[in-house]
Amino acid sequence: MPRRKPASIRQKRDKLQHARAVKRGDEPAPDEKRGPRKRRDVKPASETSASVAAARKLQSAFGRLDATFLAEAKLRASEDALVWPIPRDLAQPPPEVLESQGQPLTCPERPEWHYEDTKSTIESNEDALFKKWLSETDTALQEWLHPPPANAEDPDSASTSTSAAKEWGPSYYERNIEVWRQLWRVTEISDILVVLLDSRLPPLHFPPSLQSFLSTVKPPRKIILVLTKADITGPEHCAAWTRWLENRHPGVRVVTVESYRPKPMAQGAGVESHIPAQSMQQFVDALKATHAELTTPPETIRHDPAKVAAWKPSVKEHVDWDVLVQPHHRRATVTDQEPEEGEEKRYLTLGLIGQPNVGKSSLLNALFGEHKVKASEIPGKTKRFQTLFWTPEIRVCDCPGLIMPNYTHLELQVLCGILPISRIPSLPSCVHYTAQRLPLEKILNLSHPSGATPVTVLEDKRTWRPGQVVRRVAVAQGPTERKWTAMDIMTAFAERNGWMTAQAGRPDVMRAGNALMRALAEGRIRWAFRPPGDEIETETGIWIPEAQVKDEGGWDDGDSNGEEGIDASETDSTETSASESGEEEDENQEETFVASRFGVLLEEDDVAEEPDPNESSGHA
Repeated sequence: MPRRKPASIRQKRDKLQHARAVKRGDEPAPDEKRGPRKRRDVKPASETSASVAAARKLQSAFGRLDATFLAEAKLRASEDALVWPIPRDLAQPPPEVLESQGQPLTCPERPEWHYEDTKSTIESNEDALFKKWLSETDTALQEWLHPPPANAEDPDSASTSTSAAKEWGPSYYERNIEVWRQLWRVTEISDILVVLLDSRLPPLHFPPSLQSFLSTVKPPRKIILVLTKADITGPEHCAAWTRWLENRHPGVRVVTVESYRPKPMAQGAGVESHIPAQSMQQFVDALKATHAELTTPPETIRHDPAKVAAWKPSVKEHVDWDVLVQPHHRRATVTDQEPEEGEEKRYLTLGLIGQPNVGKSSLLNALFGEHKVKASEIPGKTKRFQTLFWTPEIRVCDCPGLIMPNYTHLELQVLCGILPISRIPSLPSCVHYTAQRLPLEKILNLSHPSGATPVTVLEDKRTWRPGQVVRRVAVAQGPTERKWTAMDIMTAFAERNGWMTAQAGRPDVMRAGNALMRALAEGRIRWAFRPPGDEIETETGIWIPEAQVKDEGGWDDGDSNGEEGIDASETDSTETSASESGEEEDENQEETFVASRFGVLLEEDDVAEEPDPNESSGHA
């Protein structure tokens, strides 16, 4: 290690003044190029490149947000007051979720291949078509987010319906072809496709792009729609969405499956995952009826006995369904082997598909009554499809969650738990979008962060220099009603829990936004959109008032598996805060919340995720 060059006090002072001038923009930044740092005990690049490529092969890839949008979104969250009571149109499902707003979006289809083709040839064809699909999808989403003006002579003549799209973030979707290859394989080997939909907003999880893709699978597959998380929304809500889905998709069966409940084991140690008997019976009946349709000759040949005798179903013809509803049905001990040519299929394959965090792995564990696959509240936990035998005759294939292309904004995707919170670059925008539809300050019983004694004038404390405009914000005096903003909610929530930045001791708003969005995605704050046509009047938006916030073990703002914040493109301030460290807590770790601004110094592990990537009145 080289010796440090001694410097006088004057040299240190000049260096510090120069650094401040560069930060203000008064002097140009020095063009210094540092050489590569030498590290000891580092493996050669040839050895590490293979392991890195294998680890990132199935990692979900998303787009990035530009700095201009992040700054504007943060400004809106700080200045735009929230409306109370919540307007009825904000409590309804967004129109872009129910109806396509632009050019129809599609999912990438696997190109045709032949057995004599080599692996490299097949993959090169898939890569070429996938790049073309990415370009077309990006163009369609960009035109939807920034539509061209209706009048070519007037650039500001965009329609009112499309101008609202500019306020919110773009739509995220899966950009990794390796993840799409998992879906291709699952749809190819499955006989019946079970599409899981979150009952809080089912149309978001069955977008037109997925419908179009499933309709092109050959031979055609039968589809069953399953509404999950019924314990959050309630039976009445699920029944309303079931009627809406049956009218929208005639001929498709819709069933409701409640999230699995912890059931005490006979030995008294631990819990056993299971589905209530009524939900299990409803699910098995739907599978049985769908299987009967697949084993029935098509209507075109039913009147020809010769053709009926020669016709063979494409699925296993005889399946014992009664064993599934028995308390302890026998487990399968068969091997996963394909049948010989001309031989009847040995088993019926069910494919579970859906977007992240809809409960595929949890449902699979509940169906088996034991822990079979990894399930986590982190979206996208499953990376590869996996097959398990439910019975010796029924095989279940669990597909990784994929974010389908759809005309929906980033903020709604975060609210529904599709995206991992640690990879969201604009938490203030997400909280702003959510606070317009839920009275978060009422749900959490927050006090306005301005305090009991309003300040008359807030002066700008920044270092003044020539040409700078000094800002002075006037605050009304007296016991006037204070208007809430999204940033006020984040600040008040951080102050109540004692979440402060490490150096300046300011409220850690990014950590507060992280915890709020997690509570909404995980169901600790219960909410749900009502189906179109519902005439129920409410002032609380999409919030379910009967629900209480589950605060078991404190507010969790970290992942137990250490999600990577690879899309971090925004920092809250120049200071180093606990939410900017990129570290995350164990979700089972107990936290001690203190009200003091200096209480953060007493905490041992006060860290959270790194932030990655319009109305005039406010909530009462």
